[in-house]
Amino acid sequence: MAETALTRSTPATLAEPRWKVASSLETTTVGEVILLDSEGRVATPRQARWVAARSWLWTSGLTGAVGVVTASLVGSPVVGAAAAIGFFGSVLWQSRHMSALRRAIALVAAGEREAARAAFEALEQKRVPAGHHTVIDTMMGGILWKLGDLDGALARYQRSIDAYELSRHYQVNAMYWVCAFDRVQLLAASGKVAEAQKLRGRLSGAPGGEYFALQRILTDLMIAFHDDSTALLPEDPGDLYEWAKLGLSTSRFGTLLVLLSWAFERCGDEDMAKHLLCEAPERLKGDFLEERIPRAAEWMNDRAREWNIALDGDDDDDL
Repeated sequence: MAETALTRSTPATLAEPRWKVASSLETTTVGEVILLDSEGRVATPRQARWVAARSWLWTSGLTGAVGVVTASLVGSPVVGAAAAIGFFGSVLWQSRHMSALRRAIALVAAGEREAARAAFEALEQKRVPAGHHTVIDTMMGGILWKLGDLDGALARYQRSIDAYELSRHYQVNAMYWVCAFDRVQLLAASGKVAEAQKLRGRLSGAPGGEYFALQRILTDLMIAFHDDSTALLPEDPGDLYEWAKLGLSTSRFGTLLVLLSWAFERCGDEDMAKHLLCEAPERLKGDFLEERIPRAAEWMNDRAREWNIALDGDDDDDL
């Protein structure tokens, strides 16, 4: 199972972040890292441990094979042993920055935006494997977006996507699709709705797992909201309620509820719009809505005052 790390944020109160894997989209809490397989399904902590163990077993077996093959080719077990040691050493060299990478990702999950940026910038200065640079660009895109640097975030996402597309098998890489969805959503948030609309069509090839099902909904809502149009909303009102049911079934993704509230208001169901906005604040912790999607934050605050809904300061101010 290929793994992709995604993160949800938590208040910046932890002295040292702890790597904690989420069990599901429905139960994920602040500070947890979401791991995806190539189908966009959330991997459980047990599955993640099995993948890690299997990877080391595979590496050990391949190391032995390198030694045997080399010894048979040159007729020297000494040379074979040296080749095996060299191969295993190269694997260790490739993985020597993994703990630093995991810590940096945990900082993102902990809502430590500035510390996370510093950690990834430090990794960029080291001789990390080429694949790590693509992960760093992906994570930096998310960090810069949460810091309100939309142009900088877009440049990082684009560079990451360009790197992924150099591979023949990029379409089965879940992280590629994470970047692709984020890019379209970021374009919409930046006011580049026409460009977001154009790239939205490319998302049809994304995996069908639960994470990407949610991202498809969020992407359409982002474009519809910033275009102030209901064209991308479901024609059947029942489908919009299914979207709301999905959003309410999770403990995170407050941005989704804010945009769904807007959608229901536009469709004439103010009661449902109010209900969704009431449910949003607790789920908004770590979303940094003011920085990431300023127009949505403005709309939320305006409607909260109009509908007398207390947001309790739970959006981003205490993060």
